[in-house]
Amino acid sequence: MLDGAAGRVGEGAGIVQASMLEEGFERRPGGLVLSEEQQALVRGLVTSGDGVQVVRAKAGTGKTTALDAAREVWERDGHRVVGTALSGRAADELRCRAGIESYTIHGLLQDLDRGGEYGLPAGAVLVVDEAGMVSTRTCDRLLAHADAAKAKVVLVGDERQLAAIDAGGALKGLADRLGATELTEVHRQAEVWDRDALDELRHGDIKEWISAYDQHGRLVAFNDPDEQLRVLCEDWYVAARQGGMDQTLMLAGRRGEVEALNQLARGARVAVGELDDTRALPVGDRLFAVDDRVLAHRNTHVDRTDGAGTVALRNGNAGTVTRVDQLAGGLSVRLDSAVEVNLPAGYLQEGHLSHGYARTIHKAQGSTAKRTFVLGSPDLAREMGYVAASRHTDQSRFYVNVGTDEDLAQPPLPGVEDNPLYEQLERTLGRERAKSLALDETEVNAELGKLETTELLEITDRGRQALTTVPRQARRAKDVQLLERAASHVEATEQRLDAARQEVAGAGRRGRRELEQRVWALETSLERGRKDLADRTDRAAAGNVDRWLEDHEMELVEAAGAGRELAERRADAHWRARRSAQLDADPALEALLGERPEAPQARERWEQAAAAQESYRLQYGDLPAGHDPDALPDRQGADWHHAHELAEDLHEPRGAELLRGLDLDDYGPDLGP
Repeated sequence: MLDGAAGRVGEGAGIVQASMLEEGFERRPGGLVLSEEQQALVRGLVTSGDGVQVVRAKAGTGKTTALDAAREVWERDGHRVVGTALSGRAADELRCRAGIESYTIHGLLQDLDRGGEYGLPAGAVLVVDEAGMVSTRTCDRLLAHADAAKAKVVLVGDERQLAAIDAGGALKGLADRLGATELTEVHRQAEVWDRDALDELRHGDIKEWISAYDQHGRLVAFNDPDEQLRVLCEDWYVAARQGGMDQTLMLAGRRGEVEALNQLARGARVAVGELDDTRALPVGDRLFAVDDRVLAHRNTHVDRTDGAGTVALRNGNAGTVTRVDQLAGGLSVRLDSAVEVNLPAGYLQEGHLSHGYARTIHKAQGSTAKRTFVLGSPDLAREMGYVAASRHTDQSRFYVNVGTDEDLAQPPLPGVEDNPLYEQLERTLGRERAKSLALDETEVNAELGKLETTELLEITDRGRQALTTVPRQARRAKDVQLLERAASHVEATEQRLDAARQEVAGAGRRGRRELEQRVWALETSLERGRKDLADRTDRAAAGNVDRWLEDHEMELVEAAGAGRELAERRADAHWRARRSAQLDADPALEALLGERPEAPQARERWEQAAAAQESYRLQYGDLPAGHDPDALPDRQGADWHHAHELAEDLHEPRGAELLRGLDLDDYGPDLGP
């Protein structure tokens, strides 16, 4: 797959005539104007000619708006544009918001495999949305079909959001090798601080995100899981009454949590008379009443209520129940797309419909709401946390169970590491589940396997040292502030210098010397200011997290691989050393430790010491006695001291360790008068 994609660079796929760009695409329907970043993306897509192109788009950066503009340009030049996504709901989003005829990946591949009506004509463009969730094998099949048709492929996604279920990492692997066009300017969140905090979470700076959300009252702590669910649902209900059920979402990681939230939400609505369960339709353990919010879980085609044919119902489509048919056992539902459909009894009885007040984070990827309420369960990883936290336009709140009453009883302490709420969130969101290509891992691991243990230790030490240089938000903010101040100083000095030069030009002989000295002083000040501005610019650039990741990515990958290789070697060395100590005694070890004792307890201690010595030799090439502990790396030094202490313990008289450190005068005979 990687070789095929690299071979299609610059082949001329999807290129449009220059006149197509001159007609303008910047202004979209409804008066929306593309940002400079979005315009640059469109131009890059339609002019690069690369057969495979990667677009890395953060959540809320307006990717579908940009894709809509690119589609328009391609179609004006005669290119057919086809879209595909893993889920039917995402395919519908691509069709509705970007105007691209779209299909599920499964359906498209089935048709392509048998050469059906969706076949890609020469010059076509295939847009793959949410490509980070597409497995590597599936991506390979799509790229192979596109290559055969000489169609351009645009992979759009973000590897920092939810990953593929199967073997994944194709999007990142292709982006690393081909490069990627990025959309980084977030438009979804209304508040600047909110967008900045989400960017910190996306890049793994968990503490900065936690601090920002806590300062703005977006984190709520509990010590009781039942109270956590109840308060979350109460807050959601108040917001839903104000902003609308379809614009207010509860999100959770597990289906069981979603079901519990849905039941609490229905209970609240029934209690105030918004739902009439006396006329509800029972389906299994669920009741569906008029005005209930519902969520579809299976793709199918259903009849429209107005008799105008059928419509595709997608997994993930939400809607509101408008009618209950007790006799037929079906429901009428007005989907959020404004289409009203009839759901037959069979669809309901097979369990394909649930209540839609809450949904899993996987179901929420790609959706947008005004306000979201997130259940912070312990199994959220960073990718799920980022998806959950980035669905809103106005506000998102996290409800976190920190543990015991004692945890909450402690007064808040300064510093993220001292707050139970912060600790819980940092543990939860600090885990990554993003996948990388097996090729990326094995290439690194194969090279590391050839190195000596001491070389691997040096690599892990360099990785740990690199992590201490991650730019901190406070430092970055200070650098930006100083940069802005330096730029303002240079601008003001330039203006004053221009004014002074004009005064010199218009001055007579009297006073001219004084004005020339002022010009000289301003020129000197401007030169210093420009040097300071250049220094500040370099410092601000050095504090950029994305650049830091680019500079240190391979170093961290190698350090992680070296750590795994060391762990495997350590485990193997311990096993082999233990087996060797229990079988044949090495003469060198007997010379160092003495002969193997016959008594069971003494024999066990001797074998432990021998195993530690042998394990050290297997890992580092020599026995501990051949090395100076003060000159060793930390991990090797720890192994040296462990083996040395076990060897010394063998030479102490029995029971000596019990007397070590005691004042023997307190235990001697009383020889006084």
